[in-house]
Amino acid sequence: MELEKIVARVQKLLSLAGNSGATEAEAATAMEKAQGLLTAYNLDMTTVTNGGDNGMGARGEERLHGGGTKWTQELWRAVADLNFCFYFNVEEYRTRPGSSKKRMRATHKLVGRTVNVVSTKIMCEYIEQTIERLVKDNQPLNKLAYEEGMSDRIIQRVNQRRREALAEEQRKQQQAYSPGTTATANAVTLFQYSKDEYAANYDFMYGDGSYARSMAAAAARNKAMEEALAAEKEWEKNHPAEAAKKRAEAEKRWSKHKTRWRQETAREQRRRSGSYQEGYDKGGSVSLDQQVGKGRSNKLLS
Repeated sequence: MELEKIVARVQKLLSLAGNSGATEAEAATAMEKAQGLLTAYNLDMTTVTNGGDNGMGARGEERLHGGGTKWTQELWRAVADLNFCFYFNVEEYRTRPGSSKKRMRATHKLVGRTVNVVSTKIMCEYIEQTIERLVKDNQPLNKLAYEEGMSDRIIQRVNQRRREALAEEQRKQQQAYSPGTTATANAVTLFQYSKDEYAANYDFMYGDGSYARSMAAAAARNKAMEEALAAEKEWEKNHPAEAAKKRAEAEKRWSKHKTRWRQETAREQRRRSGSYQEGYDKGGSVSLDQQVGKGRSNKLLS
C-alpha cells in the first residue's frame, strides 16, 4: 500500500463520523479506527521489508501553527506517540495563517516517518474541529473546561485502546512460546516496533548513533549509582554508630521543611467544574465500535 493510499484511507475513515454529526465519542472512535489502520500498515510494511523504507515515506520534521493551550498540546502529544512520532511544542517568531503580523507563536513540531506525521496531523485537526463544533453546539458555561474535558476523555480512550492491543499482543506471545507450539521468529511486534521508531526518531534529531550512546550513558549512570549505594550500605554496616548519627542529622535537617499543601492550579479547579464533567462524560456511554458503521469500516480496513 502506497503512502498516498494510506493517507487517503485515514482521511476517509475520519470523514465518516464527521459527515453524520459526530459527538466527541465519535471523534475518539474515528481516531482509534484510523490509528489502528496506521499501526497495522506500519507493522505489515516492517515485516515485509525487515525494517526498510520501501514506500513508507522518508523520516522528517513538520511544524504547524497551534498548541496555544495545554489541552491541545497534550492531545497532539498523545496522538503523535500513538503514531510513532515525537512531538514538541515550541515558540517561534512567525506569522499565523491569515495574518501578516509576526510575533512569538505556539507551534506544533512533529518528527517521524512521513506517513505517521501526516496521519497525526489529520487526526488531531479532525478532533480539534469536532471539539470546536461541539462547543458551539452545547454552549457550555466554561468553554475551556469543556474543551479540556473532551480532550482528556479522548486521550484516555485512545491510550486504553493501545494498552489493550499491547496486552493482547503479550497474551499471544505467551501462547506462541508455550510448550508444544512453534513460535514465529520474524514476527514484528507493536512493542518492538515502537521502540525501534523511537530510536530512529531520536537519531534523526540528534545524529546517527545518538540513541545508542544515550542508552549507554544512562546504563553507566545507573551502574555508578548502584555501586555508590552498595558502598554506602557497606560503610553503614561497618560503622553503625556513625551511620546512626548521620541519619539523625539528616532527619533534623528535613524536619525544618514542613509539608505544605500545594495550592490547586487553575486547571485542577476547572476539573471540578460542571463544564469539565459535561465535556468528559459525554462519550462515556457510547460504544467505541458503533459510530463508524461496521460494514463500511471493515471495508476500509481490508
